[in-house]
Amino acid sequence: MKGKNMFHLDYGVILAIDVSEMDDIKMLVEVGEGLDGVVGYKPGSLSILSSNGLPGLAKEMRKITGKPLIMDWQKLVPDYPMEEPTREALIESAKGLSNILKRAKIQGAVIYPCLTAFDSLPQTVYTEGIAEKGVEPFVVGRFTSDGGLIKEGGVLPDNTPELIYERAAREGVEYFIMPGNRPEEVRGFMEIVLKNMPVPEPKIGMPGHGLQGGTIKEGFKSTLGYPTYAIVGPVDCVNVTDKNSIRESLKPYCDEALGFI
Repeated sequence: MKGKNMFHLDYGVILAIDVSEMDDIKMLVEVGEGLDGVVGYKPGSLSILSSNGLPGLAKEMRKITGKPLIMDWQKLVPDYPMEEPTREALIESAKGLSNILKRAKIQGAVIYPCLTAFDSLPQTVYTEGIAEKGVEPFVVGRFTSDGGLIKEGGVLPDNTPELIYERAAREGVEYFIMPGNRPEEVRGFMEIVLKNMPVPEPKIGMPGHGLQGGTIKEGFKSTLGYPTYAIVGPVDCVNVTDKNSIRESLKPYCDEALGFI
């Protein structure tokens, strides 16, 4: 997992591809390729399911861009405790996933190991399994919305985000997803990551801007000077079917991100 930054800039935008029609997927990538500041693309489960699977989606996107592709399948890591016989299957599953990602020429995969407070093995197995073939894990510890933690009415211990980021850092993860609409929390997460990384070189993907209440200015400042990338998608755009309006909606995010360089 150690190595140079996969992105060509230290600050920029990762364009989230969360649409179902291939024409719209291609159009979004074309828009991204025409904007300074877009460093990569994050296809989500909706796009993957609608395009003959991950290899098919990646093949079509690769016709337009050579920038990194980060797969985001929300339920990638199991969200239930692992009994001993199941653990072996978990390891095999992680290895199989790694092979699929590598064949599809995917550079990164978003994982959310939500049960780390109860059982850390799924996080470790999927982190190592994904990285086995040279794919970078992007570890989520905290979402932009409320509801998961006990203090918010959920079921996860309140220290779950800290435990996830700490374990990821200790295991050599370099790419983290942190919520841009929670800058004060991000500063605390960054301190944990920097304290526990063997070599402190974190890179941060950051959703939570625009309609979710965060700003690039405050979000990027909270990562303490380390490379940061706003994750922006169609939900932040005016009209997903209108190429010009999407470009105009995305450009301010790119311009503001580039202002940190």
